Amino acid sequence: MTRKRLIYVGSGGGGAFQDASGIYAHFSTGLLLDYIAQEYDEVCWCAPKESVKTPNLAFKLPENVVHVPMPKSSSTLAATLKLKGYSQAWKDALKEPGDLFIRGIFPGAAELYKLCVKKGFHPLHWLVGNPIALLQSHKRNGFLMDRLALCYAENWERVVKRGVDQTQGAFLCFGQELYARMEGHKRYNIVAAPILESQISLREDTCQGDVIRVLFVGFIRPEKGVQYLVEALPHLRCRRRVELVCVGPKNDRYAEYNALLDAKIKELGLEDRVSFPGYMDQNQIFEVMRSCDVFVLPSLSEGAPYVVVESRSQGLPTIATAVGGIPTSINDGEDGLLVPPKDPVAIADAIDCVIEDEALRKDLVEKGYAKVRELTFDKFVKKIVGILDELNGRGQQ
Repeated sequence: MTRKRLIYVGSGGGGAFQDASGIYAHFSTGLLLDYIAQEYDEVCWCAPKESVKTPNLAFKLPENVVHVPMPKSSSTLAATLKLKGYSQAWKDALKEPGDLFIRGIFPGAAELYKLCVKKGFHPLHWLVGNPIALLQSHKRNGFLMDRLALCYAENWERVVKRGVDQTQGAFLCFGQELYARMEGHKRYNIVAAPILESQISLREDTCQGDVIRVLFVGFIRPEKGVQYLVEALPHLRCRRRVELVCVGPKNDRYAEYNALLDAKIKELGLEDRVSFPGYMDQNQIFEVMRSCDVFVLPSLSEGAPYVVVESRSQGLPTIATAVGGIPTSINDGEDGLLVPPKDPVAIADAIDCVIEDEALRKDLVEKGYAKVRELTFDKFVKKIVGILDELNGRGQQ
């Protein structure tokens, strides 16, 4: 069965580029829309309009996806100044009935939910991260700006909780932390990643070479805790050479943090053992994952990150901090290892454990492989559509 129409309002995953050949999106957003489009006659995507087709925007969307342009903004403050444009896009998208799927945090949520009440929509609001926990995890832009951002996030949460209740909608929570935070409201707890069954690669073992390669993938910014991973290297007991590869873009906004990392690496004498190859697309990331031995995500705050699913999909024993929704994705000691945040010694002990204990390492690889087979995007979309069927009174199809 196909359903008539879905409106997707997404705050993450970048914008849309459109030319005569079609509409293009970032890979993860494109894959989501591609699978949703198989379930609906039409998918209406509200997203910023990109004027240039960058390498990030390489996923061509199906013909039954239409784009409703929203203003492009570089920050939450800038977006707040463009609420009129956001509001107009939502009004255009919600002119006709359909299912409504909303992603993340964005300005103007109160206006969108008022429109939902007026038009009779029952939205499913996907929460992918906890901005309040993120803002409380570390200093970002000085006391005043951090305090204002926290007040904004707290007010935004109150608005969407009220809006979901008023519209008889629901929250789709990416991990147990968010699920617990939405107690008292209709909610679902689901974890997934933009991975297909065909992309999963089973390895029998890692850590066989003279050099052990530890991998991090993510934005190089404070909440990712990269400095604690760097500081873990001198604490390793492993007698083999251990190198750290940090894949991900550096942003000028975090120049002070980048300088701190560089200074720490120099202070510890690790210049020849830590590398930052920059941004990579998913295929490149998977290739690097298959060439590394251990994956570590030392975050201070997270939702339920894709990358700990992706790492296990490529046969990497995975270590991550027990924050946010990560414990929803990783069962400690079974398909991964969990450590406390901001603890270089604990990170080092976990890496040593993976390197030294062959039986544990192989078990983590095998069980990680089995776990991610249940977290592919096709299964994720089926769950989303089932929830939307329920919210919109279609029952079991």
